[in-house]
Amino acid sequence: MNLRFTKIIYFVFGFFFFTDTFGQTDSSNVRVEINPIFRGGIPAFYNYVNKGLKIPKSVAKANYQGKILVKFIIEKDGKAIVDSINYDKMTFLRKNIKDELKEKAKDELNTEVKRLFAEMPIWTPGFQDNRPVRVFFMMPFSIYLE
Repeated sequence: MNLRFTKIIYFVFGFFFFTDTFGQTDSSNVRVEINPIFRGGIPAFYNYVNKGLKIPKSVAKANYQGKILVKFIIEKDGKAIVDSINYDKMTFLRKNIKDELKEKAKDELNTEVKRLFAEMPIWTPGFQDNRPVRVFFMMPFSIYLE
């Protein structure tokens, strides 16, 4: 199987419009006054994710495809960290796959997503009442192997 793949990255409405569940501070259900900004803007963020995400070989071998939903936080200092990853929309398309390979694929994809965010350039943090605040985001990733 070719390890080349298509990563379709798009944001839920919250990333752009900041609804009550996205772009919120950790202490309240209030929208932030000034949202975090990735250096270079949204196009630079897309570029970073598209170039930076490396699909583990176990994911390709298991033909593990679909969508993951990453909840991440931009900290007060602008550092991005993964809060949680939801794999409910991911499926193993390969038949007769061993449980060990399934677990390895899940674990390695989880590690790769966390690495991507841990190495992400520092954001300009969000602000509320002229103070930096933690801001939560959710972002779906679609992962389809060719």
